[in-house]
Order: sequence, then structure tokens, then C-alpha cells
Amino acid sequence: MAFLLLEIQKSYSIAWMLHHLYKLTVDTLLLICVIGTAWLFMQMAQMTFYDCTYRRNDGIQKECVIPFRTAGKNSLFEIDVKAHLSFIYPVLWNIRADDCLRGIQVNGHEIKSDAIPFCKHWSGKDFFLAKYLHPGENHIRFIVKDKGWSAGLWIKPGKKDPVITGAKFIIALSLIVYGIRRFT
Repeated sequence: MAFLLLEIQKSYSIAWMLHHLYKLTVDTLLLICVIGTAWLFMQMAQMTFYDCTYRRNDGIQKECVIPFRTAGKNSLFEIDVKAHLSFIYPVLWNIRADDCLRGIQVNGHEIKSDAIPFCKHWSGKDFFLAKYLHPGENHIRFIVKDKGWSAGLWIKPGKKDPVITGAKFIIALSLIVYGIRRFT
């Protein structure tokens, strides 16, 4: 929290300096501060994955990275990964598994969903994981069944994630209000 307050203070300090150097209006300064703060929220909401390993049902175990891609050979994969989340993080995750997502465990809790198993590897599926995630290190296991060719796993924030959508809304609203005030 202290980091966020420090970044917001820097944003306002920069805006104040711009005001004195370039004689910007209060509206322009406010726009810079609001957009800077919303942009900071979006940057802090990024997911970082590390310590990724996978195990196939034939006993092969290797390190991996997310996004994950490997030769599948009709295997069942358990993909274990750690995710570091700041105190602002996406809660709606879009998970795309090639070929079928058979299960998800987050911090030891199995995710119960009518959408699992999910076998549309071309589109992915949004999962609301808010009650299972927390700031800091999270342990996540994905069970992926490959039906041939290659296997893979891709993870990104869902398009309707409230944190990301909220920050984008704040930026858009700020630009609209600024445009209305500036040009009317």
C-alpha cells in the first residue's frame, strides 16, 4: 500500500512540476494524474508466473514457462506454477488449454465448475478465482489432457475482469470529461 501511495505522490509531483514549467490548466493536470493512477493500477495488476514444472502421465517431469507448449503424445499433464500477485490483481482469468482443461487447484483448493472439463482449446474459458487468490505467492496446478499433436496452456486476465475493466473505464471517462470541459 505504501508503494502505491508513493507512486501516486510522484504522479502528483510530476503534474505540479508540469504546471509550473508549461503553464498547464488544472483540468489538464487532473487528467494527467487520473490517467497516471489508472495506468499504474493496470501495471500492478499484471500476473507474474515462475517455478513452472509439468509432469506427464508417463513419468516425464520437466521445467516449463507460461505460456506453455510441448509435444503432447496423448498425455495427461499436471502443470504446477507459482503466480506472484500484487495487492491489486486480476480475479477473472482466461485459461486456454490444448486440448482439454481437466482441473484447476489454487492454493490447495480444487476449483469446482460446471465448465470443467473444458475442451475448446481454440477459445479458452474465463474462471472467477477471487476467493482462492491472495496478494503474494499463489500455488496453482492445472490438469491438461492432450489428444495428440501438441499440448499447451495460456493464461491471461479475462476481458471482463473488474480490475482491468475498471482502470480502462476510469481512463476513458477521464478523457471524455476532459474533452467535454475543454471544448465546450
